[in-house]
Amino acid sequence: MNINVTKILKLANNLTKPELLDLNRAIITLIKNLVDKEITNASYQFNKGDIVSFIGDNEIKRYGVIVKRNQKTFQVLTLDRYSINVPSTYLTHETKPSQKLVSFRKNLLLTNEDHLKALGSLFKNGERQNP
Repeated sequence: MNINVTKILKLANNLTKPELLDLNRAIITLIKNLVDKEITNASYQFNKGDIVSFIGDNEIKRYGVIVKRNQKTFQVLTLDRYSINVPSTYLTHETKPSQKLVSFRKNLLLTNEDHLKALGSLFKNGERQNP
């Protein structure tokens, strides 16, 4: 056991029940703050459009594309078009995604280049209609 934990336990032996309950609440708050900090730090690694993987409820590795950032999770759309909110700490970047995943992302999310092409074709069509 860690030396600091041993020292804390020795000190805790002299506490009353109400004091121990207060200590328990303080420790739970500290743990929640640490978890929130881990989630926040991990979330900076991911962006909309990233191809990711995660382990699903049935212990099967699932693949998908991030379509939305929520406060504490990312909305991931899987290849079978199943949408799931996943905490950033459970996500992994796919460094060598399959061609199927790359095509799925391309069809799912338009890039800036796709937007420019679409706008360009709209303007060209508009010029032809208005002499």
